[in-house]
Amino acid sequence: SLHFGRSGFIDMPFPAKQDFGIWVGNTTPINFVFKDENSDPFDLTGSRLVFTTNNGIRWASDDNASPFYIADFPGGVAFLRLTPAMTRMFTAATNYEIEMWLNIDEQYSLQYGVITPSTGTNDDVNP
Repeated sequence: SLHFGRSGFIDMPFPAKQDFGIWVGNTTPINFVFKDENSDPFDLTGSRLVFTTNNGIRWASDDNASPFYIADFPGGVAFLRLTPAMTRMFTAATNYEIEMWLNIDEQYSLQYGVITPSTGTNDDVNP
């Protein structure tokens, strides 16, 4: 979760760090919950969040084709819904960052970390 310094203002010196793992070939959803200094859900209404990685992935929450999007209900929640093929884009430990874009000149890093892929024997072939 993310903690902001004051409600209504982004006032934090550093983004929150959160590492997580994914299982390659699995569509288990990943949820990000952002909260303010009182642990209340941060209002993401009208926000544009951008998810980027050091291996070239870039998904924006306002792109209808993106697997990264903001919940359509209050709660400070963003979702990452990967297809089995998308999970295969993570072949080694991958650095990621989530930013809130207010405009091209105002971008705030909310969260960052490392995504570690784990692999099984699933080859995504329909039996």
